[in-house]
Amino acid sequence: MVEHGKDKALEYIPKSAIAFISQLISVQRGRSSVTMPPRDHYILKFDRNDLRTIRGRVYDTMIDFHYTQVNVC
Repeated sequence: MVEHGKDKALEYIPKSAIAFISQLISVQRGRSSVTMPPRDHYILKFDRNDLRTIRGRVYDTMIDFHYTQVNVC
């Protein structure tokens, strides 16, 4: 959502099953997929003590969140 900004992010909240705000504490980069355009994969970890739920429910078993970013040339 960083690429598109706050207004675009707010459009996605009603379409999402889960939405929350929290401090990002760890990012692990995974492999890039060989697609066109290329995609980079990341595993994100958030501070659970700082987590504020906006929509849905974040369970204790939800530790890692997977994120994919398309490389736009």
